[in-house]
Formats: sequence, structure tokens, C-alpha cells
Amino acid sequence: STASWLSPPTVSADERTICARQVTRELWALVAATGATKWTVADPDSPFKGFGVGSLLIPLRVLMVTGARVRELDTLGMVMVEGLDHAPGLSEPVITPTGTIYLQDVHSFGLYAYAAVNQQLWRRASTNSRWPQYGGPALASGGVLYTATQDGFYALDVGSAGSSLRWRFPGNTRDSLTFTGAPLIGHDGTVYSFT
Repeated sequence: STASWLSPPTVSADERTICARQVTRELWALVAATGATKWTVADPDSPFKGFGVGSLLIPLRVLMVTGARVRELDTLGMVMVEGLDHAPGLSEPVITPTGTIYLQDVHSFGLYAYAAVNQQLWRRASTNSRWPQYGGPALASGGVLYTATQDGFYALDVGSAGSSLRWRFPGNTRDSLTFTGAPLIGHDGTVYSFT
């Protein structure tokens, strides 16, 4: 059956391939022009849910978010690298032009940076998302990462060595406001989210 698609589709840079996840927790790669199946790969972490979490297509590889890890696949759907095991609840990843991968989880160490899916660079505590199916962090030019968390909305300066706080909303750290909307960065630099 091709019903019950659970993640936003992701289109490759060359616009030839679309990836989407189905209720069976399989990742499907489809030919964009025809909808024909190129390949499928099962989520090894089933029955954990990866609802709403899309994959990331980058030249020569696909990053598949499973129930509890990120897998790196080649463009034929073969697993190249198995990511580090997390508790269930990972967001969609975002990747820099140099290949650093950022993602969030719903647990205490919310934000992670990876040089590769199996090579953690750092993690930042207390930036966990409320629900991973609402999306992950967003990366702006200049290495600014925006992230919606359970206690506020953060703008972080990020790099391979770690992160530092640029600003947080609400500004007073004693105040808490849960943001659930994945950040969207407009052309003019305005950042959008919702609570």
C-alpha cells in the first residue's frame, strides 16, 4: 500500500529523486518525474516512531532519520554508516556546506553536532525539542543555528568546537515558553516559529 505517508517529502538537489517515509516505517526513494520506486529501506528502530521526520538528500548520500539514530545511505539505498544510538525522538537534521550535521532530540541533551553520523562533535544540554515531528533546527548564514525548545527559542553561534548563546526568547532565563514550530528563516533574515 502507498497510503499513510508520515514525513514531508525531500527532493534532491538535481530534482530527480524524492524521499518520503511510509506508515510501514520504510524510507522510499521515488523517481520525481514518474513516481516509480527507486529503492526502499526499513527503519531498524521500529516500533519507535519517526513520524513527520524527513530525510536529507545531499550529493552522493541520504541521511535517514530512524526511530533512534541517523543512518547514512548511498544513492542506491545501501547503508554506508550507522549512526550513534539515541533514545527515540530525533528531529530532522540540518547540514552545513562543510558537512557538520545538527539535530535535536526530545530528551535532556537536546542539540547535537556531528562531523559524521557516527562521530559526535558536541552536545548542548537543555535545548531539547517538544516533539520531533515538528521539525529540527534551522541554519542561517554565518553559522547561526535557530532552535525551538521546551523552554524558549534560541539563536546559537555554532562551530565544530561547540556553541554559544547569541540570544534567547524570552530573554529572562527564569521565564519559560515552549516553542514547537521548526524555525523558518525568511529572505530578509526574519525568523519564524510558533508556540
